[in-house]
Amino acid sequence: MSNAMLIDLFGPTRFEYSYLGASATATVRLVRALNTSQFYDIQLIIRIHSLSISLATQSFTFVLSNTLPCESDPREFSEDPTVAQYLSLAVDTSSPASPVAVSKSATNPGAFLKLSLVAAQGGVASTTMYGEFSGVLVGRPR
Repeated sequence: MSNAMLIDLFGPTRFEYSYLGASATATVRLVRALNTSQFYDIQLIIRIHSLSISLATQSFTFVLSNTLPCESDPREFSEDPTVAQYLSLAVDTSSPASPVAVSKSATNPGAFLKLSLVAAQGGVASTTMYGEFSGVLVGRPR
């Protein structure tokens, strides 16, 4: 029997990025520092409530990266997500039709994880691109 813990990351939220220019991206931080020091195995589960993308080059990518907050310094100390990602989960035209849940797992996270969403428009500017998502994390102890 597992002592897994289910952590709500964010409730149903609509992300609208139709305004992005050609080949542009936008990044938004969803969770600043989630304490994962007690976990060995992490599973990120994203619920796709609705999705409207039409180009193969459009995507919403949920990225977990290692971070280490400092009580005496409010700046963010995180690994560069373009170089080191602990886990990434892409939602794109190959994803199943909503409503659906998609997930990805990894082991041995750092002490804290940050969750970000990276929206990539692709090669055509101002193409319809929005999605409504919610997310949870399942952590299994060391």
